[in-house]
Amino acid sequence: MLVAKSLSICLLHYNRVSALRKHVALWQSYPDTIKRNVRFIIIDDGSRPALEPVDFDFSSIDVHAYRIHEDILWNIGGARNLAAHVAQTKWILIQDSDVFISGTILSSIRRICRWDLRCRTIYKFGRINPLSGRDSPHPGTMLLPRDLYWEVGGCDEDFVGHYGFTDVHFFRQRVASTPRTKVKVLSRIKLTEDGVGSTRGLNRSNSRNESLYHEKVLNQSWSTDHLRFTWSRIF
Repeated sequence: MLVAKSLSICLLHYNRVSALRKHVALWQSYPDTIKRNVRFIIIDDGSRPALEPVDFDFSSIDVHAYRIHEDILWNIGGARNLAAHVAQTKWILIQDSDVFISGTILSSIRRICRWDLRCRTIYKFGRINPLSGRDSPHPGTMLLPRDLYWEVGGCDEDFVGHYGFTDVHFFRQRVASTPRTKVKVLSRIKLTEDGVGSTRGLNRSNSRNESLYHEKVLNQSWSTDHLRFTWSRIF
């Protein structure tokens, strides 16, 4: 059995209240053996209206919710950094709100957390999109030791405010340049994706961040200026 609260599931939430309700209901359905050993962290990334925990039933699960006060465009990297900052467990599982993890799958994931924390692998998982039927790793869902997240540098928040290259810079540069660290895709573990995002209608041009990425690769000018916003715990 896991030592209590050795894993935090870190969910990034932005405006999709219906999806959050589905996540909470799913968490409530987990067996007690999981709920006793897992902490659920919700990062409200500037939703309008802001998340109100009183609207949810968290009675049987250990939930910590945090609010980023500013509604910052494409603040994915900042939200991930906040999740890793507030997590107090040895392992973190960072996921987007469009990915759902069943109790059966989470049991498989938890077994990884029993391994020695000297493990220097970041785990990604297969996913099935019910709309397209595609089967490929989700770029933004990862399991890793919390200390390793910060050792590789976290997410560079210079990319915040514009679309794209958050995962590219994290995995191709941050992780790839950290000694003895690797990424492993567990394709046999299939996550479910609902195919509905919370960023429809936003500018998805990645030209600015693509140029920034190549400039940073050339100059090796990666930033560790994290959490460039105000935030507070709300539950």
